[in-house]
Amino acid sequence: PRGPKGLGVSDLPVRLGIRPAGSDALIARAAAGGIRRIGDRLVSGGAVEAARHAMLEAIAAFHREHPLEPGMPLELVRRAVGSDVLAQQALAALREEQEIAVELGTARLVAHRPSIPAALASAGEIIRGELAQSGHEGRTPGELSGKVAEPQALQLLEYFVREGTALRVGRDRYYARARLEELIRKLLGE
Repeated sequence: PRGPKGLGVSDLPVRLGIRPAGSDALIARAAAGGIRRIGDRLVSGGAVEAARHAMLEAIAAFHREHPLEPGMPLELVRRAVGSDVLAQQALAALREEQEIAVELGTARLVAHRPSIPAALASAGEIIRGELAQSGHEGRTPGELSGKVAEPQALQLLEYFVREGTALRVGRDRYYARARLEELIRKLLGE
C-alpha cells in the first residue's frame, strides 16, 4: 500500500485474487513487514511515520508564523497530512506520546505558549494603554488603526482576550478587563 491513502482491506480479495476469508492471514503477515492496519485501510509504516513528521512540522511552522495563536486549527493539521485516516492516526499517536496537545479545536506542540513576539511588543503596549484609557467606552480595531495597523490590532486584541486581560463585547468592541469590572462594581454600588 503506497502513499498516504493506502489500500482498502475490502480491496484485497479483488486485487490479489484471494478469498475474503484469507485476508486476515495476509494482513497478519503484512504487519510483520511493516504494514499497518488503520481502520479499514492498510498503509505502510513509512507513510505513518511521514504523517507524524508532516504534522509536527506543520504545527511548528504555524507556531512560528502565528505566535499569538494558541494552536493550529485541526482542519489545517489534517490537511498537512493529506489523508484523514493517517491524520487521525498521527493525532492520536502524538497526543498519546505527549508531543502535542489538542484543545478547543486546535493542536499545539506541548511546549508552545502563545506570546507577543518582539516585532509586536510596542503595538501590544500601545493597545494595552489605549484599552486602559478608554474606560467604559472600549475600543474597536478600527479605532486603534491610527496607532496600530488594524490586522495587528485585531490579532493582539484577541490575544489579550484569550490571556484574560481584555474582554470582547459584541463583534468588535474590546475593553480592559480591570476597567470593565471596575465599572460593573461601581454600577452595582459595591
